[in-house]
Amino acid sequence: MFHKGTSIILLLVISAMGILDFPAETDRIIINIGPNLNPALPHRPNTEVLALEPMVGCRITGLRNPHVHIIHAAVGANSSLAQMNWYHVNAESSSFSHPTVRANWNNNPKTNRGKKIVPVIGMSDIFKAIPPELEVWYLKTDMQGFDFQAIVSGGEYIKRAHYILTETWFGNVQSYSNVQNDFCKHLFPYMISMNFIPIKGEDGYKTNDMLNRPGVKLINGKSIDEIKTLCNEQALLPERTGSLEGDVFWKRVDTTLEEPVWREAKENP
Repeated sequence: MFHKGTSIILLLVISAMGILDFPAETDRIIINIGPNLNPALPHRPNTEVLALEPMVGCRITGLRNPHVHIIHAAVGANSSLAQMNWYHVNAESSSFSHPTVRANWNNNPKTNRGKKIVPVIGMSDIFKAIPPELEVWYLKTDMQGFDFQAIVSGGEYIKRAHYILTETWFGNVQSYSNVQNDFCKHLFPYMISMNFIPIKGEDGYKTNDMLNRPGVKLINGKSIDEIKTLCNEQALLPERTGSLEGDVFWKRVDTTLEEPVWREAKENP
């Protein structure tokens, strides 16, 4: 259980715990998947944060916020054990998959530590553990290629979230092998079907051959129909390996809640 004034590190799979017990005054929840060393913060009273970080959660030692709960687990379609590949400094690019191109961040023996066995919590199990009377204000994912898979695996539970941030790819450029996470082909049509609309896009990491190509920020200022036209154009581009990544900010069409603080001060897109 969660108790007011107590910071708890969860080491168990949520599905085995049933409904979580939050302080009585709690009215909103933030779910942050893959925060690395910079988890989301509440930024308002009566808000609790569930931060799921499988690789370096134990290193978030400087955080002394009793309303941010670090859960040492990855997120996937189902609760299980799995092997995750440790990539980059502080494991910030770790993934269940492998990058499609070699670069210093994924090919450096000083920062890459091979495979680590991690517990995996099903996306739907996270939502099931949150009392139904609480609002899931913000779902934030940074899953190195697995954002779309996790969102889809959440099914109808995803509609409990008022705002969502997803990492994605653009322009038929595949960052990680054997996984679907393209904005136009995967996330955009699915999120529209789930009654979410994109608020904006921000370009993120690009490999050198992509530095001059605009990414998902191309959706900014466009209507849904204009984004559909843009995506039809992107579909004509040849598929290729590399990175043309970015983040997309989504809003549930019927929400009346204000936008969350999308990023913490130390974050990069």
